[in-house]
Amino acid sequence: MMRRFHVASRVLLSTFLVLPLAACPNPPAMSEADALEVVADDAQPTASPGEDPASGLEIIEIAPGEGHTVVLTEDGSVWTCGNGGDGQLGWEQTDYCFSGVRVVGLPAISDVAAGTGYSIFLAEDGSVWGAGYGFDERLGPTESTRFTEPVELGIDGLIDVAASTNYTLARRPDDSVVAFGVNDAGGLGHGSGAGSATPVGSGVEAVAIDAGGGYSLALTADGRVKSWGINNYGTLGNSGVPTMSMSGAVSAAAQGFFSLSPVDVEIDGVVDISAGVDHALAARDDGTVWGWGRNLNGSLAQPGNNDLYPVPVQIEGLTDVVAVAAGREFSLALQGDGTVLSWGPNSHGQLGRTISGAYSSEPTPISGLPPIARIFAGVDRGYAIDENGRGWAWGNNEVGQLLADAEGLGPPVPMVLGGGS
Repeated sequence: MMRRFHVASRVLLSTFLVLPLAACPNPPAMSEADALEVVADDAQPTASPGEDPASGLEIIEIAPGEGHTVVLTEDGSVWTCGNGGDGQLGWEQTDYCFSGVRVVGLPAISDVAAGTGYSIFLAEDGSVWGAGYGFDERLGPTESTRFTEPVELGIDGLIDVAASTNYTLARRPDDSVVAFGVNDAGGLGHGSGAGSATPVGSGVEAVAIDAGGGYSLALTADGRVKSWGINNYGTLGNSGVPTMSMSGAVSAAAQGFFSLSPVDVEIDGVVDISAGVDHALAARDDGTVWGWGRNLNGSLAQPGNNDLYPVPVQIEGLTDVVAVAAGREFSLALQGDGTVLSWGPNSHGQLGRTISGAYSSEPTPISGLPPIARIFAGVDRGYAIDENGRGWAWGNNEVGQLLADAEGLGPPVPMVLGGGS
């Protein structure tokens, strides 16, 4: 789903039992007695037993990283869960965290983004903070190290952020699109292959942005879409940029399957965009959904598994769609009545429903969800915020990235905040 800040309605979240002395409770199979033996020296302060510090807060933003998740609540606080190996959770947790822990040391936050091994926190005053892997430019002009606590990046004047694998896309108040970080195949969009620790301009003005697997998308005010970056599988949606045939096992940089500067995606009338790993989606103002890129395991709901679609094609059977979300190979669509549909592979339960076979090329509603207001797609998991502001999750929960008291692989379950403050 495109990155545009939105405030949902108020909701009362489920209560979660916070175990004393445990900065991050382990999976449900871990007993309370075992949890009490967790050494507390490096733990964040926790709430009292039975108290949920997030009770009564609505979720307004969900940012799925590669193996972790960042959640923003209505009061401007940030909660993280999942893999903390590079410090991306923003607190002293370098293993897995199966419950949401509030990140301390941040000002009031208005937007969040999550990439590979790092997290970005955009403050209400326009300053940018980060945590996690900082050995390249992905955390801006900081010293080269891992940051297990939030650090101010020395970047300001932003109103919207989205994270790719190792760079951050952003908008300024004048709607200009900028980016900073690693620039392996032109994801920064500034006409050069050089990375940048400080924001560089793309020359594009947009009302919404999203970053996929090494490429960027921007939605302009007139409903058109700009793209730049890697185009191995046709993710730029422009027939003039070369793509890689499935038999060609060479890098994009070696054969020029990328664009260092923005190009036009061959579509108009767009109201929502989403950049997945190897495919992209767009919802048009007539309620239809279009996609481009790699149709691996039915991600584009087109004939020819693993075929490339370098220009947008319509995904049949979808009407009244107002938002889309693309993950790794799987796809989500949100209809105006709050129904969520899914298609693609289901190896980790990312479709939120039972299918026959390895994947489904037919968009089908996910049952068990209330009317939904927003949708999000991680690598192999899905998220939603309902009309009351409550979060829902489904898919891969191997390292706790669903922020839910569940093993994953099943139907959607409520997201639960609480586990530290």
